[in-house]
Amino acid sequence: MSFYSLGLNSDILRSVLEHNYSFHTPIQRQAIPLILAKRDLMASAQIGIGKRPFLLT
Repeated sequence: MSFYSLGLNSDILRSVLEHNYSFHTPIQRQAIPLILAKRDLMASAQIGIGKRPFLLT
């Protein structure tokens, strides 16, 4: 499953692709739809699996 399938804003999608992220991680797959729906989210995941890029985007 790619980032294209998540319905991201074109600016965010361009940034994701510019940073060479081609597939999302499990935490991203679960969190992004909630974030796009403007829902509150608290999540945890092990270190090094791709949380920070979406905190900064």
